[in-house]
Amino acid sequence: MSATFFLPEEFKGAGASAKNRQSPGVGFAVPGAAFGMPGQGSPGARTCLGPADCGSACRVRQDSRNRADKPWHHCRGAFTTPGGSDRGSPWSTGPPGGSAGTGGSWSALCPGRPGAAATAPVRHRRLASPAHRPLVQDADMDVENCCPVHKRLPHSTTDTREMTRERVIVVGGGIAGVSLGSELALDHDVILLEAESSLGLHSTGRSAALFMTGYGPPPVQELTRRSEAEFTRLSELPGMPTLLTPRGGLFTAWDESSAAALTSLIASQPSMSALTSERALELCPVLRADDAVMCAYDLSTRDIDVHALHTYYATTLRGRGGQINTHARLVEATRRASGWHVRTEDGRSWHGDTLVNAAGAWGDEVAELCAGARHGLSPRRRTVAVARSTRAVAGDWPIVADVNETWYFKPEGEGLLMSPGDENEVPPGDVKPDPLDVALVLERVNAVTTLRLRSVRTSWAGLRTFAPDRIPVVGPHAQEPALFSFVGQGGYGVQMAPALAQAGAELFRTGTLADSALATALSPVRLETALDR
Repeated sequence: MSATFFLPEEFKGAGASAKNRQSPGVGFAVPGAAFGMPGQGSPGARTCLGPADCGSACRVRQDSRNRADKPWHHCRGAFTTPGGSDRGSPWSTGPPGGSAGTGGSWSALCPGRPGAAATAPVRHRRLASPAHRPLVQDADMDVENCCPVHKRLPHSTTDTREMTRERVIVVGGGIAGVSLGSELALDHDVILLEAESSLGLHSTGRSAALFMTGYGPPPVQELTRRSEAEFTRLSELPGMPTLLTPRGGLFTAWDESSAAALTSLIASQPSMSALTSERALELCPVLRADDAVMCAYDLSTRDIDVHALHTYYATTLRGRGGQINTHARLVEATRRASGWHVRTEDGRSWHGDTLVNAAGAWGDEVAELCAGARHGLSPRRRTVAVARSTRAVAGDWPIVADVNETWYFKPEGEGLLMSPGDENEVPPGDVKPDPLDVALVLERVNAVTTLRLRSVRTSWAGLRTFAPDRIPVVGPHAQEPALFSFVGQGGYGVQMAPALAQAGAELFRTGTLADSALATALSPVRLETALDR
């Protein structure tokens, strides 16, 4: 049995009209989530339209006695009667074949309550307004024996005596903002503000889309490794495409110093091994492998479906009750005793208890606006071009790269996607590729291949924003604890997004991590200390 999640692409918030909430959206199927609601004038079983991730559809929290076996149960699902009306729905959205309406509380068929039949309902209640959503206690629910959707939920270790949900304002709609926002929306009211007309425009949408466990400083590599299991879990959700697909990485060294660096990399990465020039030529027939001093292959290098991952997090954020606002450039933020009052360029304003800075290249501007102190972030341009090739480009070629990251290329349709590995510091903005960098990568790739590339089909540039030590900045701002920093993901933001979002949410809720060394490495305080020295 399955339930389909059908979420509007442009959810308008609590004040949205029924018409707005019926706009087409993205559909995911949720296994094991059969829901029913007797009465209300609608015959037959109803289908839950809660999000694909079980945490999106329902909330599990411990009761005021802090007992893990008696959680709270809170559901944001919508429902519809296949082929029938939808009166009594807390959200008026439904797939083709059903109509939408409002009103009423509802029940979910779930075997999770002791002493109940397999079809006994778990109590759910219609949500209050986004500004105040009380949790609904169901002290008899047994999550361990619950249906598959509910059973996967993590148990909270937080006492939830307080019935109101804090409001969090997240600034930035790239992979950082939507991933952390979706995690926080489990137990907070989240309002995301994106300055542009669409999400993920400057960095996420221009990513090279690679997953490499050996890329970046040690904390980044650790977060990337931890993310792999979550990528796998998400890929197994019904309707979700495979987020990581095999690519392979062929890394090369063209002088002795580069060979030493590659040897060191092989020693630190279990998935990487040295290759003969003959084997390298088999993997990429256009490579001048005989001229290379050393080659190595990494089995763990994969392509990431960045669009699907970003869409999942944005959809989950909305499904958990969060609001996403575009054309919302932050221009004013005032800290008051009651929380933050923020205003955007178009005159809209919001109030929140805590502000999350996930503004990417604009992270320092937001930090200065809100706390009067920057982190020392450095936005850097990365150029990418897709070249036309007179020779056939096989789709199964690995990514081929210089170990010093002065160039890389990989197949892109019938062409070749390539980059000179540039990191030119630029002001935050809508960056464009420099023609000199495009010419440079053509020259470098031609020098190591037999392709004889002459022109490019298209080119673009994106922003990769680094802290001085190239490690993400995650935690309360040193000068303003009510400002939570989630910036400095550099060129690793997508590949470590799942684990970094989970770590960020844990730091947000508790102020610490089980891995204290990682918490220290991510802390914004380290940058203050470095500046003091």
